[in-house]
Amino acid sequence: MSEDLQKLAETAESAILAAAAIAERDAGRPLYHFRAPAQWMDDPNGIIFHEGMYHMMYSLNPHSAEHRAGMVYKTAVRVWDMHSKDWTGGITVWGHARSKDLVHWEHLPIAVYPSIGKGEHFVWFGCTVINDEGVPMAIYTAIGPEMRPEDSAEQWAALGSPDLMTWRPLPSNPLLTGSAHGATVIGEWRDPFVFKEAGRTFMVLGDAAAGNRWWRCMKPLIPVSPPGPIAALSSPIPAPPCPAPNAPISSGWETNGCCWCPPPRGGGVLRRRAGSGTV
Repeated sequence: MSEDLQKLAETAESAILAAAAIAERDAGRPLYHFRAPAQWMDDPNGIIFHEGMYHMMYSLNPHSAEHRAGMVYKTAVRVWDMHSKDWTGGITVWGHARSKDLVHWEHLPIAVYPSIGKGEHFVWFGCTVINDEGVPMAIYTAIGPEMRPEDSAEQWAALGSPDLMTWRPLPSNPLLTGSAHGATVIGEWRDPFVFKEAGRTFMVLGDAAAGNRWWRCMKPLIPVSPPGPIAALSSPIPAPPCPAPNAPISSGWETNGCCWCPPPRGGGVLRRRAGSGTV
């Protein structure tokens, strides 16, 4: 399949606007719950309260509403295979909306685009933080032909304007590559979440255990040196595989279940361990 991915990126905003005019005539569209102006919408990302407004990014294929059109794997068997008969192609961006009350939403221009020239086709899931220099950062998993979700995903970032309205790729991307694991191949290494505690910055990432259908709870938990949310890595701190209720991850932290397992094990969170001191 031959695609002009750069043209897809350049026409993403106009494609959404054109599709929205059609989507609004659909009597079956949700009215109360948030939805994109049109096309395939996937997980919400980068939710942050900033200068009196809640901002939400979300995974979006601006050119298609077909089933799986925004899925990073692009095939039903969850691998990146451009020769597969059910390959969907296309790109995925981060849509953007803001709200004062989490009920009434204002749609905004697309926030984060893939860097086609650097081999990125898909802006996968992640988070948004304000770094120690006061600069907004979208930190996410990047996917492309050489950054496959099943074995070679990378963690990238984009830098935002003070009002979060415009974003540009971090010039030094990628932030993290598979070299962080040494010789070990980690599948579905994804969904970075960054938080601060006691003057230190941490990143939590998920991964798929080999031969296990379900993802591990939270692995690795990676301390990051100041001044910014991403600087130098120390050795990853592994988390135990699921199921692992109240499983310690590092000094002072534990999970109380698995975020991705089916019920009743699903719905885990990361929390401070009772009686713990600092991290």
